[in-house]
Amino acid sequence: PSTTTSMHEMEAMSASTTPGRQARLLHSLEDLLSESPESVAQRERRYAGLTDGTFEQPVVLMGAGRAGARIGELLLGAGARVLAFADNAPGLHGTSRLGLPVMSPDDAARSYGTEALFVVTIWNSEHSYVETEARLRSLGCESIAPWVPVAWAFGDALLPQYAAGLPSTVLALRGDVLSQADVWADPRSAEVYRQQVAWRMSGDFADLGDVDPVQYFAADVIRPTRDEVFVDCGAYIGDTLIEFTEWAPGFRAVHAFEPDPDGYAALLETIDGFTPEARSRIHTYRSATGAGRGNRLFMGDGAGGRLVDASGDAGDLQEVQSVSLDEVLANEPVTFIKMDIEGAEREALSGGAKLIRDQGPVLALSAYHLQDDLWELPKLVRSLLPDHLLYLRPHRYDSFDCVLYAVPPDRKV
Repeated sequence: PSTTTSMHEMEAMSASTTPGRQARLLHSLEDLLSESPESVAQRERRYAGLTDGTFEQPVVLMGAGRAGARIGELLLGAGARVLAFADNAPGLHGTSRLGLPVMSPDDAARSYGTEALFVVTIWNSEHSYVETEARLRSLGCESIAPWVPVAWAFGDALLPQYAAGLPSTVLALRGDVLSQADVWADPRSAEVYRQQVAWRMSGDFADLGDVDPVQYFAADVIRPTRDEVFVDCGAYIGDTLIEFTEWAPGFRAVHAFEPDPDGYAALLETIDGFTPEARSRIHTYRSATGAGRGNRLFMGDGAGGRLVDASGDAGDLQEVQSVSLDEVLANEPVTFIKMDIEGAEREALSGGAKLIRDQGPVLALSAYHLQDDLWELPKLVRSLLPDHLLYLRPHRYDSFDCVLYAVPPDRKV
C-alpha cells in the first residue's frame, strides 16, 4: 500500500491551507486502504509456514520475556526451527528458556546473524522496535521482523493484543476508518492518525512516528485553568495524579478511581506524600468506571489490570465494584476527565454521558487498547461534544499510550 506522507512532508506542507493539508492526508489514507483483500490476505500469510513447520529459515527470538515465551511456545509447538533467544538483560545470558539458550544480542548475531530470521518479541511502552532493529542490523543481522506479522500466522492464538490485530479487519472497516480522517484539529493529529492506521495494516512499528513525551497534559494541546477539577479513571498508583498536581497546582479537586486493591493501596500511599491541604482536595474511589453500578470481574496485571468477561479471560480474577460517573459525580463540577482503563473507555463514556454533555470538560482518552479505538472513540466523543477540538498524540513507542484529546475551543493552546 502507498504511505507517502511522512512527518517531514507534513512540515513542508505547513504553508498550505488546513483544508489542503487535510485533503492530502485523506487521500493518503484512501491509498492505504485501497489495497485489495487478496493482497492483505497474502501479507497475513507471509509467515504461515511457521504454523506447519515448512518455514525454511531458522528463527531467533529477540526478547525472552513474556511475549517472547508465548511466541516461542507456539513456534516450537508448530515445528518451527527456533535456535535461541537473544535478550538485553545480562543476567539471562547463559540461561535457558523453553529448552533454548538465552544469548546476548552480540553473541546471537555472531552465531546466526546471516542465517536466521530475528523476530523482535519485545513489546512494552519503554521499547522502540526501530532502535532494536537498527542495533541488530549494525551487528550483522540480515533478516529482522517485528512480532506482529508473525502473530498473524497464528490467528487468534496471539491476537488481538491491544491495538495489534489482523489488517483484514481494518480493511473491512474502511468506511469507518475514513470517516474519522478529517475530524482532527491540527495536521499533527491527522498525520498521527494515518500512521496509526498504517501500522495496523502493516504490523511494522517503523510506520509509527516520533512520540510526544508529555502525556495527558500536552503543552501544545491544552492549557490548565485556575480551578481545575480532575477526574482520573484508572488512577493506578497515582503517577498521573502527581503530574496533574504539578501541571495545575491550584486545582480545586481531584476524583481518582482505581479498582485494583494493590493499585488502590499504592494510590493512597502516593496521596499521603502530598501536603495536608492538597490531600483535603483529593477524593478516592476503590472502583472501576463503567456504564452503571454493579459488581464486575477484574484481572490484575499491574498497570494493565482490566475488567474482563469471565467467559473469555483466565487468570487472577477478583470481583470489584463498578460505578458510573453520572451517578457518583452528579453534583460535582468537572473540568478534565482522563481515562486509561484498558479498553473500557467507551463503556465509561456512556456512563458519564450526561455529565460530559452538560459540563463539556476536557477529555484525555487512551486510544490504543483496542484496534478500533482509533476511529470509534473520536466518533463517540463527537456525538457527546460536537464543538470540542480533537487531537491525537502518541506518547510511547511501539503503539503504546496513544491519547485522544477533546478540548473546548476556549481552552486550546
